[in-house]
Amino acid sequence: MAVTLVKLETIGDITEDAQTGGFSGEVSYLVTIDNLNTTGADIRSAAGIPERGVTAHPLESTAICRSRRIESVANDYKWRVVCEFNSESESTVEPPDDPEQLVVRGSQRAFSEQRPTLVDAYGNPVVNSAGDYYDGLTKRFRLREYVCTSSFFSIPDFLFELSGTVNSTWVTIHGKSYPPGTCLMGDVSHPDTPSTDSEGNYYWPITYHIEIDPDGWTTLLPNRGANALYYETRPDQDTDWSIVGFEAYDDVEDENLRQIRKGRILDDYDADLSDNIWLNQYGEKELVSLTPLSTTGKMVEGLTTLVASGFTEQMVGTYVSVDYAGFRQRPLKARIVTYNSATSVELSSAACGTVRGVAVRGGAARVNVFQLDDLADWSAVPLPNNHE
Repeated sequence: MAVTLVKLETIGDITEDAQTGGFSGEVSYLVTIDNLNTTGADIRSAAGIPERGVTAHPLESTAICRSRRIESVANDYKWRVVCEFNSESESTVEPPDDPEQLVVRGSQRAFSEQRPTLVDAYGNPVVNSAGDYYDGLTKRFRLREYVCTSSFFSIPDFLFELSGTVNSTWVTIHGKSYPPGTCLMGDVSHPDTPSTDSEGNYYWPITYHIEIDPDGWTTLLPNRGANALYYETRPDQDTDWSIVGFEAYDDVEDENLRQIRKGRILDDYDADLSDNIWLNQYGEKELVSLTPLSTTGKMVEGLTTLVASGFTEQMVGTYVSVDYAGFRQRPLKARIVTYNSATSVELSSAACGTVRGVAVRGGAARVNVFQLDDLADWSAVPLPNNHE
């Protein structure tokens, strides 16, 4: 069973749209078959029949075949294929035979909102090293949101599992690239019933929201408070406790001869301090300087290495801000995680752009970084980049 002959029958009028300048028209073909079991798919795929979405009009190359209609003629062995051509964008006409080749749609809006930064991803209070949480802390977030729609032959469970996660690697949406940790997926949904393609096959249009936070879905808080941790030891159980540093406390192995006590931070006259002060990595009170560290900072896009001057091993864990190295040339806010040398350290976040000779600010102020949502691999997520 096969098509034995395809013959051009008529070329209809070509119409030019007065507003868009596009062209449209119809072309018909006569098809002869040798068996009544020949299917519509056999006719559409026959040599000489224009391919939908590919073949150009024989007289107007900008007009592409957009749809094909099969009509019966005098007898069961003769058929007519009427092809419609136009210059419209593919995204404005009927769906292709494969729904998964549809354009991934994505509307966009920009907005801002004031949000609390009180809890981590598990709902626990954000606290410093002494166990104090930050009450009433809020921040204005300048955000961007995409509402995306993509089609699948079967319901993509992996998209529903990614709901509430943050991208672990760079992603590109509408031609814009966003660094890891800045995109949050949510509101993944599908309709009650599937749609059908031109062949009558079912497919599911899946909608999901992607919210962009340029500062990342983390909370970076200075390690400070009105309370500190006091490390105490004693030579035996009959002696009073004495306050020592963490290292001296850690050297004592007998749990009966050491303890940790949290207490108010007092001034030299044993009075409460009116303001919070900085704490070190052990929750002990510490006087620090927040003066600029350097004006010769260098970073390379995608790398965590910061080259400047004046670094010490004691600065591991402290806050640092690198001008113009963040997303869209904002300051990169991170913490020092590794000391390489007096002129080089590794940060907790990579640079979003290459910078040279910029100011590095911070100092000995230690910070705690809280990842508010789980990081996940988004490599299989369809994103709206296939149309402009």
